[in-house]
Amino acid sequence: MASKIEKKIMISDSKVALSWLRNPNLRTQPFVQARVHNICKVFDGTEAFYIKSSENPSDLGTKFNKFTDTFLLLGEDSR
Repeated sequence: MASKIEKKIMISDSKVALSWLRNPNLRTQPFVQARVHNICKVFDGTEAFYIKSSENPSDLGTKFNKFTDTFLLLGEDSR
């Protein structure tokens, strides 16, 4: 069965982490190098984007007031 995924992206609210991904040859701690290497196997640096912390959807599951505010802003029919 063919994959239906047409495009993948990664978003982060960490500019430092994104700089590591976009410049994998930077000298960093060994645990950082290992993690960057693993992520770069899946994502290219051009597929990684910055998002403001206040707009990061990954926080919706842990910051319930943010979920309510976002839900009210987007509406029931929003994906």
